[in-house]
Amino acid sequence: MKKKPSADALQEPSAPRQLLRKTSHRLQSRWAEYMGAKTAHWNRKNKLLFLAAICIIGGGISTLEFINALHPSPVVHTAPAEAITPAPLYLPRLVPPPANDSAIWKKFHHLVDSLRTTPEGRERLQQYLDNHPGILDSIAYIEKGMH
Repeated sequence: MKKKPSADALQEPSAPRQLLRKTSHRLQSRWAEYMGAKTAHWNRKNKLLFLAAICIIGGGISTLEFINALHPSPVVHTAPAEAITPAPLYLPRLVPPPANDSAIWKKFHHLVDSLRTTPEGRERLQQYLDNHPGILDSIAYIEKGMH
């Protein structure tokens, strides 16, 4: 059955496409001439061996890439050599903090101070601080941001 040619097949390619086609053809011709000059003294057997070597190398590389795509190696994340401390989070202050926040911090400091008065309290406070490292620094940072 004969097919009717499409309207796109009858149109001439655009100017950039024609330029690309001509440039591609010119480069292919130059490469073929260069390779022809380099292999002009080869006999048929040498040309076939060269073709076989190129096919084996190209096929081997393609096969290796295909196998690697099927079984990707695990990505190993390494820690940076130097730890960079994160910049403090900037939160714009649109509304002043409520007065009861200050009262809550006062109660917290009163509780910590009262725990420090007895040996039993100091031990309990130390256990809490060991279980929550950096909490006092975080609280100091929050209080500093409030003022």
